[in-house]
Amino acid sequence: NPEITVQAVEQIVDNYNCDEEIEFNVSKLPEDKIYVLIRKHYIRYSLSNTEKIKSNAIDGFGIYCREYIDQFINDLPSVSLNESEVVMLLNDTTIDKKYKRGILEKISASSMTENLAKTIANNQFNVDKAYVEYAWKNLDNAGRHMLLVNHLQVYSIAEISRLLTDLGGEWSKLSDNKSRHKEEISIDVNGHNEKLLSQLQRKGFITSYPEKKDREKSFFEVWVKQQ
Repeated sequence: NPEITVQAVEQIVDNYNCDEEIEFNVSKLPEDKIYVLIRKHYIRYSLSNTEKIKSNAIDGFGIYCREYIDQFINDLPSVSLNESEVVMLLNDTTIDKKYKRGILEKISASSMTENLAKTIANNQFNVDKAYVEYAWKNLDNAGRHMLLVNHLQVYSIAEISRLLTDLGGEWSKLSDNKSRHKEEISIDVNGHNEKLLSQLQRKGFITSYPEKKDREKSFFEVWVKQQ
Protein backbone atom coordinates (compact mmCIF):
# COMPACT_ATOMS: atom_id res chain seq x y z
CA ASN A 1 0.00 0.00 0.00
CA PRO A 2 1.70 3.23 -1.16
CA GLU A 3 -0.20 5.25 1.43
CA ILE A 4 1.58 3.50 4.31
CA THR A 5 4.47 5.67 5.48
CA VAL A 6 8.01 4.48 6.15
CA GLN A 7 7.48 5.25 9.84
CA ALA A 8 4.39 3.04 9.89
CA VAL A 9 6.30 0.20 8.24
CA GLU A 10 9.05 0.53 10.85
CA GLN A 11 6.51 0.36 13.67
CA ILE A 12 4.87 -2.70 12.14
CA VAL A 13 8.11 -4.64 11.73
CA ASP A 14 9.34 -3.57 15.19
CA ASN A 15 6.20 -5.02 16.74
CA TYR A 16 6.12 -8.15 14.62
CA ASN A 17 8.27 -11.01 15.90
CA CYS A 18 8.81 -13.85 13.50
CA ASP A 19 11.66 -16.33 13.24
CA GLU A 20 10.71 -17.43 9.74
CA GLU A 21 11.49 -15.48 6.62
CA ILE A 22 8.57 -13.68 5.03
CA GLU A 23 8.33 -13.71 1.24
CA PHE A 24 8.08 -10.26 -0.32
CA ASN A 25 7.49 -9.38 -3.95
CA VAL A 26 10.39 -6.97 -4.14
CA SER A 27 9.47 -5.76 -7.63
CA LYS A 28 6.19 -4.31 -6.26
CA LEU A 29 7.65 -2.64 -3.16
CA PRO A 30 8.68 1.05 -3.10
CA GLU A 31 12.41 1.47 -2.47
CA ASP A 32 11.94 3.27 0.86
CA LYS A 33 9.94 0.30 2.19
CA ILE A 34 12.60 -2.11 0.90
CA TYR A 35 15.25 -0.20 2.89
CA VAL A 36 13.29 -0.70 6.11
CA LEU A 37 12.74 -4.41 5.51
CA ILE A 38 16.45 -4.92 4.75
CA ARG A 39 17.63 -2.97 7.81
CA LYS A 40 15.24 -4.92 10.05
CA HIS A 41 16.35 -8.20 8.39
CA TYR A 42 12.83 -9.11 7.22
CA ILE A 43 14.37 -9.44 3.79
CA ARG A 44 17.11 -11.95 4.50
CA TYR A 45 20.16 -12.90 2.55
CA SER A 46 20.03 -15.33 -0.36
CA LEU A 47 21.42 -15.36 -3.88
CA SER A 48 17.91 -15.06 -5.30
CA ASN A 49 17.16 -12.03 -3.10
CA THR A 50 20.47 -10.51 -4.14
CA GLU A 51 19.46 -10.62 -7.81
CA LYS A 52 15.91 -9.39 -7.09
CA ILE A 53 17.06 -6.36 -5.10
CA LYS A 54 19.83 -5.60 -7.58
CA SER A 55 17.28 -5.56 -10.39
CA ASN A 56 14.54 -3.60 -8.62
CA ALA A 57 16.20 -1.29 -6.07
CA ILE A 58 19.80 -0.37 -6.86
CA ASP A 59 20.16 1.93 -3.83
CA GLY A 60 18.60 -0.77 -1.68
CA PHE A 61 21.20 -3.16 -3.09
CA GLY A 62 23.94 -1.13 -1.40
CA ILE A 63 22.13 -1.35 1.95
CA TYR A 64 21.54 -5.07 1.40
CA CYS A 65 25.26 -5.70 0.75
CA ARG A 66 26.27 -3.76 3.87
CA GLU A 67 23.81 -5.65 6.06
CA TYR A 68 24.94 -9.05 4.78
CA ILE A 69 28.50 -8.26 3.70
CA ASP A 70 30.10 -11.54 4.82
CA GLN A 71 27.54 -13.70 3.03
CA PHE A 72 27.65 -11.45 -0.02
CA ILE A 73 31.46 -11.68 -0.28
CA ASN A 74 31.33 -15.47 0.14
CA ASP A 75 28.90 -15.66 -2.78
CA LEU A 76 30.74 -13.08 -4.89
CA PRO A 77 31.93 -15.65 -7.48
CA SER A 78 28.26 -16.40 -8.22
CA VAL A 79 27.09 -12.76 -8.31
CA SER A 80 27.18 -10.70 -11.49
CA LEU A 81 28.05 -7.02 -11.02
CA ASN A 82 28.13 -4.30 -13.65
CA GLU A 83 30.41 -1.27 -13.50
CA SER A 84 27.91 1.08 -11.82
CA GLU A 85 27.28 -1.49 -9.07
CA VAL A 86 31.01 -2.01 -8.53
CA VAL A 87 31.59 1.75 -8.37
CA MET A 88 28.76 2.16 -5.85
CA LEU A 89 30.20 -0.53 -3.56
CA LEU A 90 33.78 0.76 -3.85
CA ASN A 91 32.62 4.26 -2.89
CA ASP A 92 30.70 2.96 0.14
CA THR A 93 32.87 3.97 3.09
CA THR A 94 30.96 1.64 5.45
CA ILE A 95 32.20 -1.45 3.59
CA ASP A 96 35.54 -2.69 4.95
CA LYS A 97 38.49 -2.07 2.61
CA LYS A 98 39.50 -5.73 2.83
CA TYR A 99 36.47 -6.68 0.72
CA LYS A 100 36.97 -4.14 -2.04
CA ARG A 101 39.64 -5.88 -4.08
CA GLY A 102 37.31 -8.82 -4.68
CA ILE A 103 34.47 -6.46 -5.61
CA LEU A 104 36.69 -4.56 -8.07
CA GLU A 105 37.84 -7.77 -9.71
CA LYS A 106 34.28 -8.49 -10.89
CA ILE A 107 35.27 -6.10 -13.71
CA SER A 108 38.36 -6.97 -15.77
CA ALA A 109 41.21 -4.46 -15.68
CA SER A 110 41.21 -4.23 -19.47
CA SER A 111 37.58 -2.99 -19.34
CA MET A 112 38.65 0.12 -17.39
CA THR A 113 36.59 3.27 -17.93
CA GLU A 114 37.20 6.82 -16.77
CA ASN A 115 34.52 6.47 -14.09
CA LEU A 116 36.02 3.29 -12.66
CA ALA A 117 39.53 4.78 -12.88
CA LYS A 118 38.42 7.83 -10.85
CA THR A 119 36.85 5.53 -8.26
CA ILE A 120 40.11 3.59 -7.86
CA ALA A 121 42.11 6.83 -7.69
CA ASN A 122 39.93 8.32 -4.95
CA ASN A 123 39.72 5.23 -2.73
CA GLN A 124 42.54 3.62 -0.78
CA PHE A 125 42.40 -0.18 -0.68
CA ASN A 126 44.49 -3.12 -1.83
CA VAL A 127 44.41 -3.17 -5.64
CA ASP A 128 46.18 -5.39 -8.16
CA LYS A 129 48.79 -3.42 -10.09
CA ALA A 130 47.10 -4.13 -13.44
CA TYR A 131 44.06 -2.09 -12.36
CA VAL A 132 46.25 0.83 -11.27
CA GLU A 133 48.08 0.85 -14.60
CA TYR A 134 44.87 0.76 -16.64
CA ALA A 135 43.43 3.49 -14.41
CA TRP A 136 46.49 5.67 -15.07
CA LYS A 137 45.78 5.55 -18.81
CA ASN A 138 42.20 6.78 -18.26
CA LEU A 139 42.93 9.72 -15.94
CA ASP A 140 43.93 13.36 -16.32
CA ASN A 141 46.82 14.75 -14.25
CA ALA A 142 44.61 15.53 -11.25
CA GLY A 143 43.31 11.96 -11.24
CA ARG A 144 46.80 10.53 -11.70
CA HIS A 145 47.99 12.59 -8.73
CA MET A 146 45.30 11.01 -6.51
CA LEU A 147 46.03 7.56 -7.96
CA LEU A 148 49.63 7.90 -6.73
CA VAL A 149 48.48 9.23 -3.35
CA ASN A 150 46.39 6.11 -2.78
CA HIS A 151 48.23 3.40 -4.74
CA LEU A 152 51.91 4.35 -5.00
CA GLN A 153 52.83 1.16 -3.10
CA VAL A 154 52.30 -1.04 -6.17
CA TYR A 155 55.23 0.59 -8.00
CA SER A 156 58.99 0.15 -7.76
CA ILE A 157 61.42 3.05 -7.29
CA ALA A 158 62.37 2.96 -11.00
CA GLU A 159 58.71 3.06 -12.04
CA ILE A 160 57.99 5.96 -9.69
CA SER A 161 60.67 8.03 -11.43
CA ARG A 162 58.92 7.48 -14.77
CA LEU A 163 55.49 8.26 -13.33
CA LEU A 164 56.67 11.55 -11.84
CA THR A 165 58.05 12.49 -15.27
CA ASP A 166 54.70 11.66 -16.85
CA LEU A 167 52.87 13.62 -14.15
CA GLY A 168 54.82 16.68 -15.27
CA GLY A 169 54.89 20.14 -13.76
CA GLU A 170 56.78 20.53 -10.51
CA TRP A 171 56.66 16.78 -9.91
CA SER A 172 58.94 16.06 -12.85
CA LYS A 173 61.74 17.82 -10.92
CA LEU A 174 61.75 14.91 -8.47
CA SER A 175 62.10 12.21 -11.13
CA ASP A 176 65.89 12.39 -11.38
CA ASN A 177 67.16 10.25 -8.53
CA LYS A 178 70.67 9.59 -9.82
CA SER A 179 72.02 12.03 -7.23
CA ARG A 180 70.75 13.53 -3.99
CA HIS A 181 69.20 16.96 -4.55
CA LYS A 182 66.49 19.22 -3.23
CA GLU A 183 63.48 20.68 -5.03
CA GLU A 184 60.52 22.86 -4.14
CA ILE A 185 56.97 21.53 -4.19
CA SER A 186 54.06 23.90 -3.62
CA ILE A 187 51.67 23.62 -0.69
CA ASP A 188 48.14 23.11 -2.04
CA VAL A 189 45.01 24.00 -0.07
CA ASN A 190 43.56 20.45 -0.09
CA GLY A 191 46.76 18.84 1.20
CA HIS A 192 47.14 16.39 -1.68
CA ASN A 193 50.74 17.39 -2.39
CA GLU A 194 51.73 16.67 1.20
CA LYS A 195 49.96 13.29 1.02
CA LEU A 196 51.88 12.31 -2.10
CA LEU A 197 55.17 13.45 -0.54
CA SER A 198 54.37 11.31 2.50
CA GLN A 199 53.89 8.28 0.24
CA LEU A 200 57.14 9.02 -1.61
CA GLN A 201 58.99 9.22 1.70
CA ARG A 202 57.41 5.97 2.91
CA LYS A 203 58.51 4.31 -0.32
CA GLY A 204 62.08 5.57 0.17
CA PHE A 205 62.09 7.79 -2.92
CA ILE A 206 62.63 10.99 -0.89
CA THR A 207 64.20 11.43 2.55
CA SER A 208 62.37 14.51 3.86
CA TYR A 209 60.10 17.40 2.89
CA PRO A 210 60.21 20.11 5.59
CA GLU A 211 57.93 23.09 5.15
CA LYS A 212 59.83 26.28 4.36
CA LYS A 213 58.90 29.93 3.95
CA ASP A 214 60.72 32.35 1.64
CA ARG A 215 59.36 35.90 1.88
CA GLU A 216 55.66 35.47 1.11
CA LYS A 217 55.88 31.98 -0.36
CA SER A 218 55.53 28.74 1.59
CA PHE A 219 56.65 25.45 0.07
CA PHE A 220 57.97 21.97 0.81
CA GLU A 221 61.74 21.58 0.52
CA VAL A 222 61.96 18.06 -0.85
CA TRP A 223 65.15 16.03 -0.65
CA VAL A 224 65.32 13.36 -3.34
CA LYS A 225 67.24 10.26 -2.29
CA GLN A 226 70.03 8.97 -4.51
CA GLN A 227 69.20 5.49 -5.75
